[in-house]
Amino acid sequence: MVPRFLPSEFGVEEDRLSFLPPFEACLEKKRKIRRAVEASGIPYTYVSANCFGAYFLNYLLRPHEQHEDVTIYGSGEAKAPFTYEEDIANYTIRVANDPRTCNKMVIYKMQKNILSQIELISLWEKKTGKYFKKVHVPEEELVKLTE
Repeated sequence: MVPRFLPSEFGVEEDRLSFLPPFEACLEKKRKIRRAVEASGIPYTYVSANCFGAYFLNYLLRPHEQHEDVTIYGSGEAKAPFTYEEDIANYTIRVANDPRTCNKMVIYKMQKNILSQIELISLWEKKTGKYFKKVHVPEEELVKLTE
């Protein structure tokens, strides 16, 4: 039996982590879908691939806009893996066609490209020669915004 790939699983390992209430409510829907798929007997493969590099680079750095500032969330020191989208696609095709992954979760863990927001900004500044005014949003304020 060929495993069925569920593309909604990119990004978050929602069964392993807990989140702030607004995000938790959203992820609870995904958990319900997972449990329903598992209970139905439909073959599945969940793939968790962490951050799509280009998406987060565009969101965090806004490279196509003319701006002098950049927002740093919390301390900016939390690290996240940034993965090239083509690598995620190639890996997903492999695991979706591998019978060993049937009815399992596959987590794509990077050995490299694990950066903090501060490191990412620093690399971008070095690459472009343009330096940003850093606007910090404290963690407490982020929590309030989610409420």
